[in-house]
Amino acid sequence: MEHGGKLCIEFFCRLMKGKEKVYQKNIISLFMSPDTRANEAAIRRWHQDVEDAVNNEDYDAYSSHWAEDMIWMPPNMPPMYGKDNCLEMAKNSFEHYNVEQKVTVEEVVVSGDIAFSRIFSKEKFSPKGDAQAMENDGKNIFTFRRGPDGSWLGVHCIWNSNIPPDASNARFDELLE
Repeated sequence: MEHGGKLCIEFFCRLMKGKEKVYQKNIISLFMSPDTRANEAAIRRWHQDVEDAVNNEDYDAYSSHWAEDMIWMPPNMPPMYGKDNCLEMAKNSFEHYNVEQKVTVEEVVVSGDIAFSRIFSKEKFSPKGDAQAMENDGKNIFTFRRGPDGSWLGVHCIWNSNIPPDASNARFDELLE
């Protein structure tokens, strides 16, 4: 039945010409359990809470969303391991810039106590002092793990920019200084 349902969904989506993504998401959601929908909504809320923390320069709220063993993979830099190491970049960002962030969650997949999301993000870093202004137009993949209290914690984040490196003024390595 599940296989037949998938074929039916794919056929229906092909008929909708140009509306495939919207209709596919709406139809698939009919087959999702209430728990799956609640977990997907919780991941979307995680992204909204993190965006709010960034825009309000609330480092404590921001850091509370990440696992201790987190890993970041920023563009043009080696991976960063551990919450303290990764969040040093965020702390420097909050100290030296007014950051405006807008996130669009494109996809969320939940399986038991793990999940991933795919997002688009736009950031504008306005210097508080004599630092150089930066902007980013990026795409990100996040993985999550359910914490002991049932909340979702960010475990991995990999991101890159839609702006070519030579044209981009986003220098994430400067946030480590």
